[in-house]
Amino acid sequence: MAVLDQLPVSGSLTFDDMADTYGVARTAYFDTMYKSGKINLFSLKKPTDMPGLFVSDPDGIDGDRSLICPLWDGSSSPQSWIYRRPSGGESSPYRGEDSRGYYRLARPFVTSGRTAAISFQWSVRSPRLVFTFERPTHAGNLQAGHVRQHGSLLSEWYWCVLLRNTGSVKAPGILIGIAGSYNEFNGLTAYAKLGESDGNRIELPLSADQVDGFNGGEAIFFLARIDTAAIQGRIMTDTAVQNAAANATKISVWFGTDPATGENWLNPVPLKLTRSSGNILMDQTGYSVPYYETYVSAGGYAAEEVAAAAYSDVYGTIYSVNATYTEGRFGLSVRVPANPLSSTRSATVIVYPKRYASAAAGGNWTAIPEVDKAFFTITQAADTSASIRFADPSGTTIAGTLRLSARETQQIKVVPSNSNMAWKATLRGDAAITATVDGTSISGTESIAFYGTKTLTISAGKALAGSDMSAVLTVAADNASASLTITVESDLM
Repeated sequence: MAVLDQLPVSGSLTFDDMADTYGVARTAYFDTMYKSGKINLFSLKKPTDMPGLFVSDPDGIDGDRSLICPLWDGSSSPQSWIYRRPSGGESSPYRGEDSRGYYRLARPFVTSGRTAAISFQWSVRSPRLVFTFERPTHAGNLQAGHVRQHGSLLSEWYWCVLLRNTGSVKAPGILIGIAGSYNEFNGLTAYAKLGESDGNRIELPLSADQVDGFNGGEAIFFLARIDTAAIQGRIMTDTAVQNAAANATKISVWFGTDPATGENWLNPVPLKLTRSSGNILMDQTGYSVPYYETYVSAGGYAAEEVAAAAYSDVYGTIYSVNATYTEGRFGLSVRVPANPLSSTRSATVIVYPKRYASAAAGGNWTAIPEVDKAFFTITQAADTSASIRFADPSGTTIAGTLRLSARETQQIKVVPSNSNMAWKATLRGDAAITATVDGTSISGTESIAFYGTKTLTISAGKALAGSDMSAVLTVAADNASASLTITVESDLM
């Protein structure tokens, strides 16, 4: 017994090889072999129902390849395809040559691509439900371009899917997806027929409400003969596209037990859809930046246009936040000023749909639902190289001690390493020595905060004969400090 994967395309084709491959007794007649044999309907060459005793290319009646593909109305249960065997006689004779090149391992050329329920977790990062099926490549396999049904080759039809609900309270009706070409950023770029390179891929974008509504429903896969002009240039969910597909001539894809592998291709296919909470999803939730002024570029996915603002910022980490939004992606540019502190500082940014602008303006964050909020933190390092020095008006550093004569006034500068550094000053010692900054007197109690380089005016009063005076001027920031001893010689007059 010799069961062949493919019967000879040329040369000797014996009855025994045909009987063994079709699974019938070698003593059987042609009518038994062709009526009862195990024949794979997806073989390009096979016993075919059509008239004529001698046919060079047995392609069936009107090119149907002996397949019956019932029309589908879009609402009832779809019907699978039927292989129409030769019946004998003048109108449909048993031709032995029909079996030349028969391929018993042929695969269906269009299915749902599913042997089990469709399980999908939706998120704003991954909002598209993707469907594909594997195309057979063997030369002995029937292809869409070989089969004519209802007046046109199946390669000219579109592979489609219809989602429908079977009873959920949130039923959104139906939604149809059509095969096409896609890219990551723009989604659908062009619809593709079954015979084209992307004709076996559907990416159907869903909203969160549609996920909830279609969960527990079913996906029905079908082929539609659609007027190309009615859909090209339009997005998948466009009403005109949905109507064109719904009203087109339709047949189900093939479903059932794969004659080559034994897999059971489903149609309809149950839908098990879930979604991760949150309509805004950050690419990352934490950013670390250096101490100097910088920008943070953040981003993520959102179901609609977003805005952002400082949610918690005690130490002035955030100067401004700007948001952009394109095709489900958002970007944020956060300006972070230099850190004047001796320690790290941090802030939290909230991202929210722009439609909540009034709540955001009043800082009423609780008015925004949790699913419509996302957060990320910015942590800024301390400036460990920060310093403060004293200098004369020309900029020359004064180190350690400043000597004055009685009744002398002198100006010095406080020069921090960071122009945004906040610092405070104290002056402790003889009361006859005074200091002012911008008209503010410096005393033994810590002064108000000053920022950047400032000029101090130091004045010495009258000192007792034979007695020097002194005071200590201290300038301190969160991450740096400096002290200067001021001495006044005794007044000999």
